[in-house]
Formats: sequence, structure tokens, C-alpha cells
Amino acid sequence: MLVPVYLVTLLCIIPFTSAAEFLFDVTHVINEDIMTIMMLNFVMRHLA
Repeated sequence: MLVPVYLVTLLCIIPFTSAAEFLFDVTHVINEDIMTIMMLNFVMRHLA
């Protein structure tokens, strides 16, 4: 009885953690892009 419950919890946890890691990676990349765009705008304003 313990083994099926353990397997079910694993099957529930694994996709959730991978989705959370994926979302974290995506938000991290987006944040880096926003930072680089802001830096470029800052530099362009000073050069102009």
C-alpha cells in the first residue's frame, strides 16, 4: 500500500518541480533582458 502512494506522490512532485524550475529560468532570463535593455537605454541617452 505504501509503494503506490509513494509512486503517486513522486509522479505529482516531479512535474511540479520541473515546471517551477522552468518558470524560474524563464523569469530569470526575462529579468536579465530587461536589465540589459535598461542599460542600453541609459547608455544611448548619455551618448545622444
